[in-house]
Amino acid sequence: MHLALVVHITTKGLRFVRVGDHSNDNMTVVTALFDENGKMVAGLQKIVLMELTDATIERFNASGLYVKFESDLQPGTYLVRIAARDSEGGQMATMSRTLVLPK
Repeated sequence: MHLALVVHITTKGLRFVRVGDHSNDNMTVVTALFDENGKMVAGLQKIVLMELTDATIERFNASGLYVKFESDLQPGTYLVRIAARDSEGGQMATMSRTLVLPK
């Protein structure tokens, strides 16, 4: 079964570093999936490099940032753990959810 997981991250409050006419920050997002026995069956990491204009920052602050992860899994119950951290402000957020993939 193919799983597509979309993570929504609020960008309000992120600290960007101004370089020329862009504001820069990097967001590291890690997703780990664990089976019913606690064994990690998938682990994915993405680093989102943000070099944004003022208009793009405003758009992200209004809608947020979306990061997509994909994995192939067998039907079953999984624990999904997500962590996100930005490079400039050192802000971090985590979340855990149970996911059931029916047979």
